[in-house]
Amino acid sequence: MKKRLVATALASAAIALGTALPASAGTTDTTGGTGTQNCISRSVSRGEGHGWAQTCDGRNVSGWIQDDRADGRCPYVIAYHRGGGETAGPRVGPKGKRIDFNFWANGEVSDFGIGYSTC
Repeated sequence: MKKRLVATALASAAIALGTALPASAGTTDTTGGTGTQNCISRSVSRGEGHGWAQTCDGRNVSGWIQDDRADGRCPYVIAYHRGGGETAGPRVGPKGKRIDFNFWANGEVSDFGIGYSTC
């Protein structure tokens, strides 16, 4: 009887521990119909704005970006490429405007960031 209670308690603790651990910061692995794809998704922000971007095939980038300040600067998502280089997404402005985007990166995406330019 004691062995059964201990085994049940250990199993419950393992399940609770497994669901309580956080996922890796912003990177998600998903399984597709033909195999495993590594999706990269990130929340990005800086003073000028914030947004979110994702790619699952390494090139097609989708997400959204919002302008948070009336400062004459328009934020955009940056897709950083493996081995160097970057592709800039569409700019958004004025303050309060939010857009959804979908763009093709010029190289295989390894991470995302946020930039800004004059509107």
